[in-house]
Amino acid sequence: MQISNIKIENFKGIENYSLEDVKQCVAIVGSNGKGKSSILQAVRAIITGNTPSTPVRSGAEKAIVSANICGENIERRFGSKNTVKFNGKTTTQKSIEQFLEAITNVTSDTMEIATSSNVLAAMSAGNLSNYLVTNGLIPAVISIDDLLSLCTVSPEAEKRLRDLLPESPTTFTMDKVEELYNKLYAERTTIKQNIKVLKVSSQYEGTPPSRTLDLIEKELQKFVVYDNECETYKQLLKVYNDSVEKRKVGLERLAEVEEKIKNLPKDNVDPNELTLLRAAKKKVEEEILVAKETEVTLKANIGIFKKTLESLNSTVCPISERLVCSTDKSGARAEITELLDKNNSELDKNCNRLSSLNVRLESIVKKIDDYNKREYLYNQLISLYDRRKNIMDNMPLSLTAPTKPTEIVDADAEKAKLLNEKDEWIKYKNALDAEKKLEYHEKLLSLYNELLDVLSPKSGIREAIVEIALSPLVEHCNKRASDLRLNFKVGLTSDNGVHIVCCPNDALFKELLPLSAVSAGEQACALFLVMDALNSLTKFGILILDDLDKLDKNALDGFFSLLSKPEVRSDYNHILIAMVDHEDSLAVVNKYLNNGTINDIIRL
Repeated sequence: MQISNIKIENFKGIENYSLEDVKQCVAIVGSNGKGKSSILQAVRAIITGNTPSTPVRSGAEKAIVSANICGENIERRFGSKNTVKFNGKTTTQKSIEQFLEAITNVTSDTMEIATSSNVLAAMSAGNLSNYLVTNGLIPAVISIDDLLSLCTVSPEAEKRLRDLLPESPTTFTMDKVEELYNKLYAERTTIKQNIKVLKVSSQYEGTPPSRTLDLIEKELQKFVVYDNECETYKQLLKVYNDSVEKRKVGLERLAEVEEKIKNLPKDNVDPNELTLLRAAKKKVEEEILVAKETEVTLKANIGIFKKTLESLNSTVCPISERLVCSTDKSGARAEITELLDKNNSELDKNCNRLSSLNVRLESIVKKIDDYNKREYLYNQLISLYDRRKNIMDNMPLSLTAPTKPTEIVDADAEKAKLLNEKDEWIKYKNALDAEKKLEYHEKLLSLYNELLDVLSPKSGIREAIVEIALSPLVEHCNKRASDLRLNFKVGLTSDNGVHIVCCPNDALFKELLPLSAVSAGEQACALFLVMDALNSLTKFGILILDDLDKLDKNALDGFFSLLSKPEVRSDYNHILIAMVDHEDSLAVVNKYLNNGTINDIIRL
C-alpha cells in the first residue's frame, strides 16, 4: 500500500507538519515530547480511523490528518464532530475501511496490528487465536477423523461429534466448529438452568409413602361415589320440589276455573237461530221502509185533495184570478171528497200496520240481544273448558320424594386426610422423577462440557490445530531472529489461545517466557518478529514501530541489518520507525542511512 503527501495539523503534539514523499524506510528521531509518536499515530489514524483519546492539540478546535493512499486522497478531521473525506467528498468511516480492505486484501484488524505494536501486545491469547483463524492466516480446515485424532474424547462424545459434523472425507472450517460451539453453549446454558430447577424439584422432605397410590385412590373412590349421590339427590330434590310447587299452582288455577264453569249457564247456542232472527229483522225493516214511503205518499195525496176541494169552493177561475168560474163543481167535489176519504182510511191502516211492524222489530232486536248474551256466556264457557284442559294437560305428575343418601361420618376430615396423603405421594413421585431427570441432565452436562472443551474457540481442537499451524510462523520468526544476530528466540504457544513467548538472550535455561516477564527491548524485538511474520502472510506491506530506542545498540544494529536484506525489504512498501535521539541510537541510524537501508530521516 503506497502512501504519500502526509499532512498533519493540530494533531496531538504536532501543530503543522507535512511529508510529500514517503520513502520505503523512514526513521523519525528526536527528544521526548517532540512529536515522534504523534506522527506515527497520525499515520495510523489516516489508515485505520483509530485515534488516541485526545487527538486535538491543546488550544486548537480540531485536528486534520490527510494522505494520498494508492492515488486516492483521504482526509480525517477530529474535534467536536469527527468527519472523513474521500477525494474531497464527505463519506463514512465504513466506506474508507471497505476501500482500504479492497486495495490491500487485508482486514481492518490486520491494519491495526501492523500500525501499532501496542495493539498486538494488548491482544488476549483468545483474541489473537481468533484473529489468526478468522483472518485465514493459519489453515483452519479439518475433517471429523482429523479432529478426533487430535484429541481424546469419550465414546459418547465421539458419537455426538460424528452426528453433529460432516463425515470424512468432507472437511469443514473452524467457523463451522465455532458455530457448533455457540449452539452447544446455548444448549448447555439451558441444561444448567434445568439442573438448577431439578435440584430443587428432587428434594423431598418427609417420610416416603407407606402404601401405593392405587390404594389411596380406591379409598377416595367412595367419596367420589358419595359426592355423586349427593349431587344426584340435590338435582332430584330440586325436580321434586319444582314439581310439587307447579302442581300446587296448577291445582289452584284449576279450582278457579272449575268455580267459574260452575257459575256459568250450560245452554248451547244455535248459529241458525241468529241467522233466522237477522233475516226476520231485515224483512220487518224492509216492510217498515215501505210503510213509511206509503205514509208519505198518502199524506201528499191528502194534501193535494184538500187543496183541490178548497179551490172548488171558490168562484175564481183556476185559469186566471180575473176570471169568474160559474161551472157546476159538485160532481168533481163529490169525487175528490171520496178520494180524500179513501186516502185517509188507507193512511190510518198504514199507521196501524207501521206501529205493528215497529213492535215486531223491537221484539226481534231483543231476541238478537238475548242471543248475543247467551253466545258470549257460551264462548266464555268454551274458553274455560279449554283452559281447564290445558291446565290438566300441563299438570306435573305427583312424584315420590327422593331418598337422601346415607351420610358418611366425618366425611370431610377423612377425605381431607386421604387427599393430603395423595398430595404427599405425588410430591414424593415428582421428586423421584426429578431425581432421575437430574441424573440424566447431569450426565448430559458432563457430555456437553466435554464437547465444549473440544470445540472451544480459545482452546480445545482449535488449540491443537493452531499449534500445528503455528509452526511455520514460529519458524519464520526465529529465522528472522537469527538474522538479528542475537541469541534470542520467539515462540507462539496454543494454551487456551495463542500466546507470544520469547527466550531472552540472557536466560539461564533458554526457557520461553511471556512478554510480561522480559525487558522492554526484548518485548519490542518479539513484537516486531511476530508483526513481520504476520506481514509475510497478509502482504499488507506497512510496518510502524514506536519507541525503538528501547533496543540496545547491538539489538538496534541487528534490526537495521535485518531490514537491509532484500528478502525483508521486498515485503514492505513503508517502514516507519520512531526513536529517541540517543547518541548510540543516532550512530546506528546514521550508519544505515549512509548504506541506504534507511531512505529518509526526520529530525524533530
